[in-house]
Amino acid sequence: MNKKIRLSVIVCTYNREQLIGDCLQSLVAQALDPALFEVIVIDNNSTDATAERVQEFISKYPQFRMIKEMEQGLSHARNRGWKEAKGEYVVYIDDDAKASPNWCERILINYDTVTPTPVVVGGQILPWHECEPPIWFHESFEKASCGDNAKFLQPPLAHTGFSGSNMCFKKSLFNSYGGFSTELGMIGNETRMGEETELFLKIFEHEPYFWYDPQLVVYHWVPSRKMLLSYRMLRMYKVGYSDVLLRYNCAVDKKENAPYTFKPMYWRIRHIISSYMKPSLKLLFRFITHPCRDTKKAFLVSYVRVLQAWASFFGARKAIKDNKIHCSFILHLDQ
Repeated sequence: MNKKIRLSVIVCTYNREQLIGDCLQSLVAQALDPALFEVIVIDNNSTDATAERVQEFISKYPQFRMIKEMEQGLSHARNRGWKEAKGEYVVYIDDDAKASPNWCERILINYDTVTPTPVVVGGQILPWHECEPPIWFHESFEKASCGDNAKFLQPPLAHTGFSGSNMCFKKSLFNSYGGFSTELGMIGNETRMGEETELFLKIFEHEPYFWYDPQLVVYHWVPSRKMLLSYRMLRMYKVGYSDVLLRYNCAVDKKENAPYTFKPMYWRIRHIISSYMKPSLKLLFRFITHPCRDTKKAFLVSYVRVLQAWASFFGARKAIKDNKIHCSFILHLDQ
């Protein structure tokens, strides 16, 4: 008797011929019975040999298939994925990531055993470095974790949900909430953000059951370019820009009782000074008085965090200006 597919694994890809093989091989190596899950690769108009690389897996493993999505953009690809899915649950993993061997199995275990039944399940994302990181690079820059204990996420953490390379949804949620916003998210190689958070916000308002399992682990590729200061600054600038748009739209749509509220711009500056700059100066003094590799690293990491905070601030300011949001306010997540 044929077993029913329970889980659909969606891999959205664009020009990843060098890395997608590692991702797909990690899915081949899953402990879960292959009859219980499928792997759908959404090729978002790759111009390299990505499709040929994927075809190698399709020819060997019947649970693999590939769909071409002509509309460019990660949100378009993700939406095509859940629409094509046959499983009751839809999980996303990036094309430059590797799943731990029990990943698919643990997803189903969580849905089958946790009470109340989660609507979204997610886990940790750990960095997989291309090369030795520079001294100022901290693991947390590319790590996503909610701690060592399994739990239901609570606000404010629940408002942002899980990272896009390790998030699983009941498929029925997409029919109810409309999928990922195509106004947000990556387009080709252009860094844009916010589509995941926007969806998590809509879901959490009505069904606040986001289950975090620290044993649900994905390893995400960190190339050398992501360990450049220029990349860190650009990324945080885009984070600040996207964050303001998301929070503003949320407040406008809900008007009252929104999970986001307005804060003056000077509040953000004060926050950067008290939470980033002052601790960094203390670490600088410690390095001067006790020079060694550990104190040097601690100071440099803190200094990069200061730079990232300012990059996010200026991204937020640009979003306020571009979208004619009242210049004396910035949206800040309630603590």
